Amino acid sequence: MLKHTIRNYSGLRCHILDADHEVPPPRQVVVLCHGFGAPGTDLVPLAGELFAADPEWGSGTQFVFPEAPLELDAWGMPGSRAWWLIDMMRLAKLNSREALQEFVRECPDGMDTAANSLSNAVADILSDAGLPASRCVLGGFSQGAMISTQIALHWPVSPAGLCILSGSLINADDWEANMASRPGFPVFQSHGSQDPILPYQGAEWLREKFQNAGTTVDFHAFSGGHTITGTVLENLSHFLRRVL
Repeated sequence: MLKHTIRNYSGLRCHILDADHEVPPPRQVVVLCHGFGAPGTDLVPLAGELFAADPEWGSGTQFVFPEAPLELDAWGMPGSRAWWLIDMMRLAKLNSREALQEFVRECPDGMDTAANSLSNAVADILSDAGLPASRCVLGGFSQGAMISTQIALHWPVSPAGLCILSGSLINADDWEANMASRPGFPVFQSHGSQDPILPYQGAEWLREKFQNAGTTVDFHAFSGGHTITGTVLENLSHFLRRVL
C-alpha cells in the first residue's frame, strides 16, 4: 500500500507517495513531472509500478509528482496543465531536419519561469525530507522531462540522476555549455522510434551531447510512439536503484 498525500511547495501542488509503513523522512526522493496537456495526476500511477518492480529498494523512496502551474481550460483542454505554452501546429511540422534543428536551439518562452518555480519546490521538498540533492533523482515525461533537464543542468550541485522519458533536446547551446560541469552524471533516456510529437532524432541529439560531455547515458529506444512502455519502467527501476 502507498500513502498518497498532497502538499503545496513554492506554489506548486505536489502529489507525494510513500510506502505507508515507512516512518519519515525517506532515504531518497524521486521527482517526476508530467507532460504538456496532461492532468497533474498523470504520472502518479508510476509510483506503484516502480514500487512493485523492486519493493525492497522502493520502500525507502518518496515519489513526488508536481502539477505544472498553467491551466489549459481556456485552450479547450479541461483539467490539463502545462509548464509552458506550446505551439502545437509547429510541433506537427518537426518532421523536417531543418525545422527540428531550429526547434532544439530555442529556449521556449516561459520555461525559465517554470523551471525557477519547480527548482524552488524541489529544494523545499528536499529540505522537508532532510536530504541533499545527491539523494534526489529528477525526471519526467515529454515537457516534464525537458523542464527537469533544465533544472538538473543549472543546479549548483548535481542530483543523483536524471530521467528523460520521451523528451527532446531544446535550449541546445545553454544545455551543452552546462553539461561540461556534469561529467559522469547518470542519465536515463527512453524514446519511441515512431514518436509523432517529439521526433526520435531530437532525443538522439540530446544523448550525443550528453555523451560528448562525458555523461553516462542509459538509453532505451523502443518501437512505438509518445509513451512509456512496461519495459522502459522496468529498466527505469533498475536505474533508480543503481544511482540511489
